[in-house]
Amino acid sequence: MSDSGLPKISVIIPAYNSGATVRRAVRSALDQTYEGEIEVIVIDDGSMDDTSDQVKELALKDERVRLIIKPNGGVSAARNDGIMAATGEWFVTLDADDYMDREMVNALCDAAIRTEADTVMCGFRMVYDDGRRLTFKVEEDYTDDKDVFLDNMLVELYDKHMISTHSNQLYNTAIVRKNRIFYNESIAVNEDIDYVLRYLKYCRTIGVIKGVYLNYIQHGVGESLITTFQEYGTASSLLVLRDCNELFEGIRASDETIDEMNNRLFLHICSFLGLMYYRSSYSDERKIAEIKELCSKEDFADLLEDLRPKGVKSRVAFLLLKSGRYEAYHRLCLRLYGNLQNRLPEKDGTSEEKAAGMTRAEMLKKCREPYEMLGIYSDIHGNRDVKQDKVQVKHGKGAEKTERASEYAVSDIDTDVIMKALEQSADDSAGHENENDEDPYSYRDSVTGTGVTMEDILKVRELISRAESGKGGTDSPKS
Repeated sequence: MSDSGLPKISVIIPAYNSGATVRRAVRSALDQTYEGEIEVIVIDDGSMDDTSDQVKELALKDERVRLIIKPNGGVSAARNDGIMAATGEWFVTLDADDYMDREMVNALCDAAIRTEADTVMCGFRMVYDDGRRLTFKVEEDYTDDKDVFLDNMLVELYDKHMISTHSNQLYNTAIVRKNRIFYNESIAVNEDIDYVLRYLKYCRTIGVIKGVYLNYIQHGVGESLITTFQEYGTASSLLVLRDCNELFEGIRASDETIDEMNNRLFLHICSFLGLMYYRSSYSDERKIAEIKELCSKEDFADLLEDLRPKGVKSRVAFLLLKSGRYEAYHRLCLRLYGNLQNRLPEKDGTSEEKAAGMTRAEMLKKCREPYEMLGIYSDIHGNRDVKQDKVQVKHGKGAEKTERASEYAVSDIDTDVIMKALEQSADDSAGHENENDEDPYSYRDSVTGTGVTMEDILKVRELISRAESGKGGTDSPKS
């Protein structure tokens, strides 16, 4: 506890070749309005540029700055070193290319003290190279016991990426050290949400505030780990599934919350599996083997058993994977986006973009469309599927029966069901206007989660038919 009576806060900043941005990150931590004591710990993870020099210069001017220099071991190892070195009662983490608003530490700490919460989260904004800013936040402050909080808020926080950002959160140092909650150093992606879910398991009270205080910088495709292919990305997403299952085992979550999270985690896993179709050099045989390997994993097999798929996205993937139609799933993926391999645009634009008269943003959107149509690519807007309650399904000798689509066994979810759901989604989306001026892509992901048209329906019908009959190819549908 500092002289002000307020708890000391540690700001942990891992940095690797961050000479161009680390000064801004550190300054944002030093310029906080918080009246208690703050220390800023920068861990230089074997940088080969002037990162350390930049921090040393700041440390000479402000004794609150501490620099740790270590051999390169990855961002998780750097964060863990920072946690062990922290002397604050609470800590926050901040990537070296991100920065905080001046009120962030004060707002988080004030909420934690007032509500006696073991952690508090805030909103954040994604800041893009092209100047766009997307804000993610809750509408009202809310604090409750862990069971009630997670049952009420986990799905919303997942959709708004407020439990995967991890730098928008205040952590209790004593809880972390007592329970040995450290970042998993064996994975390069999903380590953030993995950490948060494991931390929440040991909290008694959790809070979230409506303020937006973190600026989360989004780089161009291929410039960060989450936009490049990671060989073990699918395995790390299974860790997230396991974390969530363990979290549910310790709380009284409703069936609705579990179902909603199962659907989101299913698509989260499929999104990492799908990356190999346009960001890897895997052969067809290797891709099919990867699909089979995923479905053989106990955690994923259990998910398929428990899953009650909602929306077109989940039903299409569930149909093929649950029934063991791995080659059909593979061929469908090839036809949807097989020729996108290594074609995502470079930062400054490619000759192909210029020849087509497209901006980089337009080309990127075009490359993403096949993924978004089936939802195998999970983008920043979350998985907001239309809640398709009823469809007409034929049973037996032409008899029709109305059921909830999400309750069918895999044998009942056939192409006709998928097409009827697509048709209903197209009807629902007719006349829908974009109400979010800040986000030009919100229409596609708001009401239906797919933004499908009748042309899309015909494409998907043909693709599924070809995949089922084994006539799939490597070309994607024409625009």
